[in-house]
Amino acid sequence: MNTMPITNTSKTQREQWESDVVQQVRNEVQETILLHSPGNWSNEQCEKIEESIMAHTKNVVSALATSELMSADALKDQIETAVAKTKLLICERKTMKDTILERLARSTLLPGDMATAILAGDAPPLKNIVDHLLIGAMDSEAVVRSDSKSTWNERRIARAILVIAFLMAIEVMGEIG
Repeated sequence: MNTMPITNTSKTQREQWESDVVQQVRNEVQETILLHSPGNWSNEQCEKIEESIMAHTKNVVSALATSELMSADALKDQIETAVAKTKLLICERKTMKDTILERLARSTLLPGDMATAILAGDAPPLKNIVDHLLIGAMDSEAVVRSDSKSTWNERRIARAILVIAFLMAIEVMGEIG
């Protein structure tokens, strides 16, 4: 009869250890999400990643032997695995738009303040970005057209690029309304 309270106590202790490990992993996952997710992601997107990682972590932790559960190395492994998986999920879920905007911000096609805002995750409205790119294409075409040293082929290419820029702008503006 004395074995019953001991079993309950050790079961309670194990549950507490599991809870502690899961909480420590959760803290690291949340920090990783804050550091590595795009600033324009919604809380819902971040929570989905967190819950996905934590569901897996809970399953793994519940399968550990008690001696493994109490091991500092096992905790370190769980944290490292969860952080690596979190970073991978963030990379996989970045949208193509985020990737394109980030690359655009790192180019010299946008003014510094606009590029800085994009890289900080606070992208200006797409209309403003498109307007700026169109003005840049128009300026480039005008420079090539008015340069007496430009060949006819260079002028045709500049004009074709300007046409493509306008067509893409029309398409993008049609999609965002």
